[in-house]
Amino acid sequence: MEQIAPIPHLPRTVKAEEEKLLAGRLVIFKGFSAQKDFTAVHTGANALRDDIFGCVQRDTVDPKAVPAPDPNNAGLRTETVGHGSVVWVECEGEVKTGEKVQTVAGGKVKALEEGKNAVGKLIGPSGKNTLIEVELF
Repeated sequence: MEQIAPIPHLPRTVKAEEEKLLAGRLVIFKGFSAQKDFTAVHTGANALRDDIFGCVQRDTVDPKAVPAPDPNNAGLRTETVGHGSVVWVECEGEVKTGEKVQTVAGGKVKALEEGKNAVGKLIGPSGKNTLIEVELF
């Protein structure tokens, strides 16, 4: 996969084509839409950090809604940030300040398990099943 955002903190707008993208979740770029937008989906479990970006702006509209939204609808797009950025992400379980995190299904994070891929670390106060402040590696 080509490197899409080589500069840390560079905001990148992505488009929802397969699923509604939610703010406070991590996404992986999937490719390009017919309109030449970057497309993304929520991360799965134990995703690699080089491919991950955080949704920081707002939820997108549902691309599978009936009637289908216009492909040029701005509501299908949301802003993301990449490596070296700080983003609020929904967590599963408890994560303590300074602890490294890994991805789980749906673009969420949890405390790092041995042998898994770390994607960032908690820099804000400890959290349990809530939004936490994560610095992406």
